[in-house]
Amino acid sequence: MITCEVSYASKNKEGESICGDTIRIRRDAQREAVSVSDGLGSGVKASILSTLTASMASTMVFNHVPLNEVVSSILSTLPVCKVRG
Repeated sequence: MITCEVSYASKNKEGESICGDTIRIRRDAQREAVSVSDGLGSGVKASILSTLTASMASTMVFNHVPLNEVVSSILSTLPVCKVRG
């Protein structure tokens, strides 16, 4: 059996009250799904988008959705940034 300890830390950008990066961990007795998302910015907007992305990814992977479908779903669901494209 392979075992792995998972932990994380995050740091808010200076002047921000919330972090734009998110990690989500889904576990049961046999497996673990970990997703990490960068909100591509800082503050509330980045936090909302990274939380949505990480939650979608970890839930879908945990429920055996093929990775290409996970990525396609995330790309079709999230808004396109007007600044970064």
